[in-house]
Amino acid sequence: MEFRLLGKVEATARGRPVALGRPMDRLALAALLLAPGGSLTPGELAGRLWEEPPETAPDLVRDYLKKLRRHLNAAVPGAGALLPPHDGGYRMLVPRNRVDVHRFLDSADQAQRRVADEPARAAELYRAALSEWPSDASGPWGVEPLAGLPGAWAETERTALRNRHREALTTCAEIEIRAGGHEQRLIPELDRLLRAEPLDERVAGLLMHALVRAGRRGDALDVYGRTRRLLLDQLGQDPGPVLALMHRRVLNDRTLNDPPHAPLGAPMSATTRDHEDDQPGDESGHELAGTVARLVAEASAAGETDPSRTRSSGTRSSGPRSSGTVLIGTLRERFKQDTPAESALAWLVREPSSAAALAALENVLLAAIERDAGFAAELRALTTAPAPVRDERGSVSIQAESINKSNVFTSEVHIDGDFVIN
Repeated sequence: MEFRLLGKVEATARGRPVALGRPMDRLALAALLLAPGGSLTPGELAGRLWEEPPETAPDLVRDYLKKLRRHLNAAVPGAGALLPPHDGGYRMLVPRNRVDVHRFLDSADQAQRRVADEPARAAELYRAALSEWPSDASGPWGVEPLAGLPGAWAETERTALRNRHREALTTCAEIEIRAGGHEQRLIPELDRLLRAEPLDERVAGLLMHALVRAGRRGDALDVYGRTRRLLLDQLGQDPGPVLALMHRRVLNDRTLNDPPHAPLGAPMSATTRDHEDDQPGDESGHELAGTVARLVAEASAAGETDPSRTRSSGTRSSGPRSSGTVLIGTLRERFKQDTPAESALAWLVREPSSAAALAALENVLLAAIERDAGFAAELRALTTAPAPVRDERGSVSIQAESINKSNVFTSEVHIDGDFVIN
């Protein structure tokens, strides 16, 4: 027997619909199918059926469940055993892969774990997750999850499922935009999502990016204008720095001919590094922002996010993780009093495998790099400085010509060569 909750609460047996009774019967079924750990106490089930359970709640709960067993048995003899009698808790004995919500959530969770290392596979899993939603049940523009069910619990679950759907779609869109070639599918999906939630700047930025990639620059500018007007009218504020940066890039025609972004987590090529300093324009800034964001993600994934711990150890380790740790400290200091930038950094530190978090920090960094050449030089020095060499005594040795790379050492340092300290 299969159960669907993304849309109207329905069940099918051998391809035929199963009558599930009135809304309260279906609400009880949905509550059990979504129960954390698979079971609910009588009090927990009553709390999902009513905000303030009546005195007769125990009798009413038993009545609803008795009717559910009867409906299940009518469809398939013996299927009432899926809802065993009360033994201190109620539960539905249904495998997760027989419930559309659980298939969606499980596929989305698998996708999230692969975003950084296997973006193509992550996109496939996100698409499998999103396919569980009927075309008319992917947002408030049509039939919603748990459609027709009354009560505060159902509304809370409905909102949570909508949010998970939006997160899955937007993260999948970020991956597919990076890969290129998916714009014709993404544009209507993102347009529908933005019309449902018109103040969502992340969705607006993704839609603009997809439109530009499809050669529809004018439509992308229209999306920005519409979003900006709504933000001003309803919130009294202009778009944030990430969406404003996207607008500026579209105005300057910078993204029309951009190659697809490098895969998430991919290192910069040797060619890019060799010529980065020779190309101070937008492409160089974009590469630098991507490298910094990647190093921050790598350090965060390794749990190395506290620069003070590196200092207190008395040594300076080398490699991308230590660079990322130093960058995290640098960015925290830089982004003080800049709430959007602080939030983007904190998000990636908290969720280093999130493509959305990686893209958010990358965009914030790009805006800062474009505004401040000195900050760009500081970041470039931190990401390209050579690793120190330790002598036989364990002390750090560096060459004088490397001093200008802005390396910071907290242990004893021996310097060979002539240099001038200003």
